[in-house]
Amino acid sequence: MKDKFISSAPHGRSFRLNPLQQDLLASPYVQRLKDIKQLSLAYLVYPDARHSRLSHSSGVSHIAGEMGEHLNLIEPFQYLLRAAGELHDVGHTAFSHTLESSLEKKVGDHMEWTARLIRGEAELKRYGKNEIPEILRSYGLNPDDVANLVNKKYLNPRFPFLQDIIFGSVDCDLLDYLIRDSYFTNPKLGVVDLDRIKNNLVIKDNKLCILNKGKGAIDSVFQLRNNMYNRVYLHHAVRIADNMLRRGVSLCVDEVPDFYEFVDDELIERLRSIKNPEAKYLIDRVRNRDLFKRAYVMYDYELAKKKNFEKFKKLDQIGSEKIEKHVSSKIKGLKKEHVIVDFPINSVLLSEPRLKNYKFNVLQDNGEVSEISKLRPKTVEAYAKELSLPENPFILAVPEEYRSKASSVMNNLISKL
Repeated sequence: MKDKFISSAPHGRSFRLNPLQQDLLASPYVQRLKDIKQLSLAYLVYPDARHSRLSHSSGVSHIAGEMGEHLNLIEPFQYLLRAAGELHDVGHTAFSHTLESSLEKKVGDHMEWTARLIRGEAELKRYGKNEIPEILRSYGLNPDDVANLVNKKYLNPRFPFLQDIIFGSVDCDLLDYLIRDSYFTNPKLGVVDLDRIKNNLVIKDNKLCILNKGKGAIDSVFQLRNNMYNRVYLHHAVRIADNMLRRGVSLCVDEVPDFYEFVDDELIERLRSIKNPEAKYLIDRVRNRDLFKRAYVMYDYELAKKKNFEKFKKLDQIGSEKIEKHVSSKIKGLKKEHVIVDFPINSVLLSEPRLKNYKFNVLQDNGEVSEISKLRPKTVEAYAKELSLPENPFILAVPEEYRSKASSVMNNLISKL
């Protein structure tokens, strides 16, 4: 089979698909990702953010392969990296991380679910036989190795750096989604110098490192990551939409027990016929972009004052569910299901465990290996502070007609903390 080319606009060029990548790409299990948006409901705020999990997965596979080539890894390892990159999101349900909590109630941890699909231990009935393990074995790959790389359980003591390429603090997944997501939302937020990172990678003491002259490019990755979370991923309207859809699906999940097999548009269409009135109300409003409005917001600058920060911590201890119940109980006609309380960092850290990780090995000019955090302490401290407090670290949202009353109830609650 000859190599084929695939376009990847955010990377600025087309790239080759080798036979393994072509065979994986032809699998219905991988092809379904073309109909799952990478950024879920972010297109409601950024209309061009409709790129797919499939384009992202192909990009990750390409970057992983290029890293393997640059590091002069043997061909089986290059194939292993490309396969893991192509398959790392194969377990995603419709709307990606938005419905992760509902997915876990049905099939368990979403990373482990992905690993089970790669190993052939699970199937999607609507997509027929799971041929992924057969494809991997036909190229001399062990499905367990691919699954473990994706699931951060690759424990090969001789080649531990392979794990860092696929799932590390600055890995091919992070590099691709930052490049791709910023391209389709707000390219001015920052730049990832992919070539500089790739061309300065080395293996030292069995660790993946970057040469000293490339550490600035790693700094830029951390900065763009923080900017994207504050300005795009944690945008208040995106968060409100995500919460509304998540709650709607959770209320009717028994009516659609196989929801995790659907892609975005299929699931929305299927949900139009559900019977649960509260779920239907929420989902229809998301479909029509008739989102709840912010009734109360805590801004990051407010929490600079100790007394405000202490109140924020008390709210976090009370928890979203109790606050929602309290607000709805104080307002006639407002149902608990129609009150959204959002502490974004708590939920985001579940889907992106690397979020507060500022580690990367730097091979200094004197031959010593040091973590970048030790070479850039002030920069990293600034990053951490910025990320720990998003612009809106607390949001209360309700239907617009209850906005004023909900604001009063929340102000009264906070005054008593």
